[in-house]
Amino acid sequence: MGRFPKKHSELLDYVNAGTIKGLNWYISNYDTIASGNTVEFGFSGIESPPLISIKLYASNEATMTLYEGADFSGGTTLTSRNRNRNKSDGNSMDVVRDPTVSSNGTDIGADAGGASRGLGFEFGSKDVKALVFEKNTDYLLSITSNSNENIISWLFEWTEDVY
Repeated sequence: MGRFPKKHSELLDYVNAGTIKGLNWYISNYDTIASGNTVEFGFSGIESPPLISIKLYASNEATMTLYEGADFSGGTTLTSRNRNRNKSDGNSMDVVRDPTVSSNGTDIGADAGGASRGLGFEFGSKDVKALVFEKNTDYLLSITSNSNENIISWLFEWTEDVY
């Protein structure tokens, strides 16, 4: 199979093995965002490149962009939870909300969606769209609401190096 899975069946085995070993984490929450407003998430401190799924849902139209090589500081640190509740929380990747951004970095993917469909990069379907973040590289996820009172929920799930 190699270091990272290539087929859907291998992907499920990889994620399940990560959960059993205590190497699978998630962060989930939601907020109401006004039209034209943006919420941003910074991913940093990546020591072990994770296989990550980013799932976003919006009650109305929203857009998202993921940047690689971003430069940011501060923000509110979010707590990751271990999917194996017998293991401790905490991992090698830090996630912050609304950091001060000096540079977005390079746009490596964007999506738009809303009430009719979710948006993001996910590994929950046969059309595997998960990403492997690069070691020692910072990432910025920017989500912009295109309507008032837009309830946006997010789920970040990742498995660190299992094999």
